[in-house]
Amino acid sequence: MPRPASSPAPRLGKPPRIFSKDWKPDEASTLTLGRDAARHLVRVLRLQAGDRVECFNGQGAAAEGTLQEAGRHQVILALEPPRYDPRPQPHITLVQSLIRPQPLDWLIRKATELGVSAIQPVITQRCVARAAGRPDRWWKAAIAAAEQCGGNWLPAIRPVQDWATGLRTVTELDAAWVGALQPPRQTLKESLQTWSTPPARVGIWVGPEGDFTPDELEAALAAGIVPVSLGDLTLRAETAALYFITALRYEWGQTSG
Repeated sequence: MPRPASSPAPRLGKPPRIFSKDWKPDEASTLTLGRDAARHLVRVLRLQAGDRVECFNGQGAAAEGTLQEAGRHQVILALEPPRYDPRPQPHITLVQSLIRPQPLDWLIRKATELGVSAIQPVITQRCVARAAGRPDRWWKAAIAAAEQCGGNWLPAIRPVQDWATGLRTVTELDAAWVGALQPPRQTLKESLQTWSTPPARVGIWVGPEGDFTPDELEAALAAGIVPVSLGDLTLRAETAALYFITALRYEWGQTSG
């Protein structure tokens, strides 16, 4: 017998996810979200009162709940007790020279899926893009990636810095590598194998489409960043960054801890 048109369609699998930076999981079991969330959940996903939703705050907390109200301008969620996921280990900071907008958006999404802790964009001499004013777009790309993949941590996306300022990030880290096309360098595998215990905070420096200049690479080495090869092929900047992140995750084998 056909279901009445007014009743919600059955939904299988995991509930859709929504990000809220204002949700304080220890303070409230009911959450009201505004116009943007209402548009996504009600108009795009066509959810109705009674449907299941998962909320996360980008800082490790998430909770499933039920839509109590599904309006055009706001939605109200009744949330179950939250769960807390530890941040993926090691904490990875990606220091990425600015590249063209579309590949950089793609990289931010993939880096978020792989659990990087921070993304530091830097301006280098061979940049083909000057992406001032793009942090909001990068942030939205990271949120969309986390909503899709199920991760409950969002990376800190830092303001664009010049090369010298970006190098100071190394003082926050226990280990740091820079992708280098020319000697002196060792393979990334050889470098990772020198660590008997995985460092807690690591950083990777990736150049633009035209690679670092010799002066930039020399400054990185002087700051204590280890030059490594990512293989015999010359990789695109976004591919090199993803290679780096994946190798660290594979070698040290933890997505949480």
